[in-house]
Amino acid sequence: MMLRSLPSAFVKKYHWWLRENKSKNEHEVIAGFYRDCLPLNHSVASAFFVVDLAENLWRSEALSQQLYVTLQLAAEACMIHDMTENSKWVRFAAKNKDNEHFIDSSDHKSIPLAMLLILADELSVWNRPRLKTKGEGSKSVLYSFETSDVPEKIELRISEARSNPWIRITVDKKCETLEKNIKGLKCFMGEVESKNELLY
Repeated sequence: MMLRSLPSAFVKKYHWWLRENKSKNEHEVIAGFYRDCLPLNHSVASAFFVVDLAENLWRSEALSQQLYVTLQLAAEACMIHDMTENSKWVRFAAKNKDNEHFIDSSDHKSIPLAMLLILADELSVWNRPRLKTKGEGSKSVLYSFETSDVPEKIELRISEARSNPWIRITVDKKCETLEKNIKGLKCFMGEVESKNELLY
């Protein structure tokens, strides 16, 4: 059931080897991708869970076709959302040398739910302390919750303009971690075509 899912269609489209080669072993290549990515992030496990849930509900006739498709879209978004760093995914071809990622800002039309989930995941640092070690060396076993660089409030403003749309994110105190994380999202880099100009 996973090999017939929307996440697998995404893997087939973006997998570097499958893009270059027609293969009779397509399912084995996709299964290999899942096996290799599973220990790198929680995205693949999340996608497995959502697809399994969708299939079980579909078989028991508890879903409409529209809701089944919605869960497939959710599974695709789940699979992609934690693959923001190069160390979190394997076997996908980077789109270009500028962003070194398999997606960029131009993909907001084809995978809008995944792009939104990526942004939401980064913004989830709101009021969430980070785990920090105390001491140095291998004898350091003390941990504490660090809250000095954690915003208590994040405000998100989105323009509704059809031309020149924008998103403005403000925090209640200077948050270098959040700023660094969002600026480091290679999957958001690239040009987005607008009626009037190119937006970055």
